[in-house]
Amino acid sequence: MTPASEVKKLIVIGGVAAGMSAASQAKRRKKDLEALVFELGDWVSYGACGMPYNIQDPKRPIDDLVVISPEKFREKRGIDVRTQHEVKAIDTKKRSVTVAGPKGEEQHNFDRLVIATGCRPVHPPFEGMQLPGVFLLHTLTQAEKIKNHLKDRAPKRAVVVGGGHIGLEMADVLAERGLGVTILKRSGDVPSGYPEDIAKIVRGELEKHHVELNHGAKLLGFEGRDRVEAVLTDAGKIPADLVLVATGVTPEVTLAEEAGIRIAECGAIAVDDHMQTSESGIYAAGDCAEAHHIILN
Repeated sequence: MTPASEVKKLIVIGGVAAGMSAASQAKRRKKDLEALVFELGDWVSYGACGMPYNIQDPKRPIDDLVVISPEKFREKRGIDVRTQHEVKAIDTKKRSVTVAGPKGEEQHNFDRLVIATGCRPVHPPFEGMQLPGVFLLHTLTQAEKIKNHLKDRAPKRAVVVGGGHIGLEMADVLAERGLGVTILKRSGDVPSGYPEDIAKIVRGELEKHHVELNHGAKLLGFEGRDRVEAVLTDAGKIPADLVLVATGVTPEVTLAEEAGIRIAECGAIAVDDHMQTSESGIYAAGDCAEAHHIILN
């Protein structure tokens, strides 16, 4: 591995919180470092946790959640941020990545690499997932599509599949925007993992705001012609012209796994106490990586 004093080029895969923090910190410590960030989406450095609340306010532009633009990273921090670029492969021996961008595939070498690929939504391959009006909420682009759907289509009935944090936040948002909302949850309490006294308060709030809780029905898919019209369950159909599928996430480790980097038992990229992976000079951070629990060790 190249000694730290001789490191000239850092590549970061992923441009949201962990990736941009790593690139920024590296540039602060070594101002002559070449830092190159590849981001699959259109935006970097945005407040993902604020997406439901932005959707709630029709007047707020979606890019209000962007903290720093790619242009500002280039101009003020000297970090070369390239959006709409997908890293297709990592070569640990050649110390290079293969990247597909608007101009085709390119090879880029690195002295250090940070994998910050985050997580990806998990859901069975439901029939009708491709119908207009069926959404995931994981990226700013997806949030923008939901917001545009609310504005352009004026939906009346929403079904939220999943009763976790995102599902409950979006049920609140959609009810505030005047939609009739049903939460569809196959098993477990709402919210999951909380004591009964807290869950009881949450269910009371849902009832107070006329959010229906459909508990126990099995989701089979979605149906409609030019857009979603109903959610299909083993207990019948639920009318819907907006559906949010919020059934959880899993670490996005495909690139690392294909490169032969060790994956931990939990399904995230295995790292040491310096966030270094099983490959020297390659690090991982954020939702794709293990994190040390300082209490349980």
